[in-house]
Amino acid sequence: MLALLAILALVAAGCVVPQGAPVEECAPGWEPDVAEAPGTITGPAQTIPISCYRVDAERRIEIGFAMPPGPECYAVDLVDVIEDAEAVSLELRIGPIRNPLGGACPDEEFVWSVPVELNRPIEGRRVLDASRLGAEGG
Repeated sequence: MLALLAILALVAAGCVVPQGAPVEECAPGWEPDVAEAPGTITGPAQTIPISCYRVDAERRIEIGFAMPPGPECYAVDLVDVIEDAEAVSLELRIGPIRNPLGGACPDEEFVWSVPVELNRPIEGRRVLDASRLGAEGG
């Protein structure tokens, strides 16, 4: 019975493949407005779309996205990464924070970025945004 459960677990693990809509490379000269916000996440996380990516190092990319407008402030909660030989799928989640510096966050969306470590170099693999699963089957 334990052997059967182990086999089922291996089969289920193999079913996880990168999915989502393609993410474009960031335009040359692209720079985020903010790289990190201080504070502790205090509420439920929400998935948001990724705007672009750029290769930052051999096994690291930087993803750009639009942070929602204030008055509530947000920070990155999690970037879920699924990789295979052809693609890298990313799901970006943010959560509201209690900002120890006080004040309100900007009234308009602003551009953020976050680095993402990969198991291996991009080397021609597609970068996919898992928040937009319906756009491409992976």
